[in-house]
Amino acid sequence: MPSTSYLDARIGSSITIGTGVSQWTSQSGNVNYTEGTGSAQAAYNLTGLDGNPAVVFDGVNDRLIATRTCGVFTRIFLVKTAASGFLFGSANVYLWTGSGSTFEVSRGAGLISGKNIAGGWLNNNKAKIVIWRFDGTHAGHQVLVNGIVKTATTNGGNNANPGTGTVSATVGIMTRGVTGTGYLNGALSYFRDFDYVLTQDQIDNEVKFILSNFLPTALLNSSGLPILDANQDLTY
Repeated sequence: MPSTSYLDARIGSSITIGTGVSQWTSQSGNVNYTEGTGSAQAAYNLTGLDGNPAVVFDGVNDRLIATRTCGVFTRIFLVKTAASGFLFGSANVYLWTGSGSTFEVSRGAGLISGKNIAGGWLNNNKAKIVIWRFDGTHAGHQVLVNGIVKTATTNGGNNANPGTGTVSATVGIMTRGVTGTGYLNGALSYFRDFDYVLTQDQIDNEVKFILSNFLPTALLNSSGLPILDANQDLTY
């Protein structure tokens, strides 16, 4: 499936090292993620996420950023963190682990879709496949963990339908664009960014790919999908 960004830490040639990771080159040939300041460059660790190569962010000022035209989307992460902060975002479109709107898309005054998830959904120091998708509507704005939709406990700032219009913005991995707040301490092994909404079958295939290539000891059901515990975490 074509994607705007396809970052895979197993591909060492995609990682450019300055002081730390100065560029993570997309395998799709499209949007790369960069950081020019050496002190803000994350580390490349060959065993950084459950024995897998990963880019590891310190939660102080490490980040990778790019300019993206954001409309509808599906974003997929293989991540592990025990901290609070932004997993991804810009000033107006973000996904994070703290209180308030856990994930939000804003297209201006009154055009905001924000939802909250109960605390601990991400930051319990376990490897997770996180899928964030948005189809322009509040109902179609979802976060899935390990293939399962997380139930939103409450709405965030608004429950409007922001629409499918595109906005160009600076986005960040493990931070919120260039705002300099909410840096997330954690490891990222895999990231894909699509300019369309993946179906459940497509998401299931992505989950299977990640499990077989990064987490092959995870227990699977007869359909090849993960067997999860009561917290929707992977079992081994």
